[in-house]
Amino acid sequence: MTRADRQSRLLKARGWRRVWLSAMTVLAEKYERRGLRIAAGVFALSDYTLAAVRKILGPGAGMLAACGVDTEVFRPDPADRGQYLLCVGRLDDPRKNVALLVEAYARLRRRIPDAPELWLVGPEPPREALELIRERGLSQVVRLQGPRKPADLPRLYQSALGFVLSSDEEGLGIVLLEAMACGVPVVSTACGGPESVIEHGRTGLLTPPGDAEALAQALGQLVGDPALRLRMGEQGRKTCVERFSLTAASGVFLEKYEETLFSLNRNRALNPNLSSR
Repeated sequence: MTRADRQSRLLKARGWRRVWLSAMTVLAEKYERRGLRIAAGVFALSDYTLAAVRKILGPGAGMLAACGVDTEVFRPDPADRGQYLLCVGRLDDPRKNVALLVEAYARLRRRIPDAPELWLVGPEPPREALELIRERGLSQVVRLQGPRKPADLPRLYQSALGFVLSSDEEGLGIVLLEAMACGVPVVSTACGGPESVIEHGRTGLLTPPGDAEALAQALGQLVGDPALRLRMGEQGRKTCVERFSLTAASGVFLEKYEETLFSLNRNRALNPNLSSR
């Protein structure tokens, strides 16, 4: 939703930029509400987004319809696992809070000096995160991999010991699903969408947004417990196949499309004047 998507930028903006962004957010919300109210159906990627939709449309409105991932492409490869901790995404977006991840990783290295490297895949992170890497002496163990082609991602996931997401806000977190589909255990901040994907302690670990210490402890738990990694990786893969595979995810959309088309055709049959509009 518009306001949730822009909240962190609104808080950080200053002066006339904040005034402008606030005004544009109010205007965008106006059209957002209008669009929601005239739609035949509303799909929400996560429980977090669905709750926001229902604040506008009322209880029972909308339906949960998460994105699917290709679980045949994103699949485990037990022969190639455990080389690094991985984060994939739009790292240049301040909402991803890469600086939080760097701080948590620095704390992890102090407790576990031989902890796996941290690989960051995506655009160059904000200056704050880059400066923190230098200040914490992590330049040799935090690897900036740059953007990668989609075809390269499955192998990157498959070779990881664990996946970590440190965002302040996420509508869902498709990268979590891709990692879980590859059987990789995940750690994420509980920042909205991830709570619909991860069952804490079973398919991954959730920590409070903005809490570097909690994130460091979760990473330490992951690094130090091979049995936990194996168990969460297996359960995460199972969840993805059952709930988030292309077949499972598409069923929700197709069912609603068929219901809407059937209702539209029935209304046209009852009122032929609709057909000419």
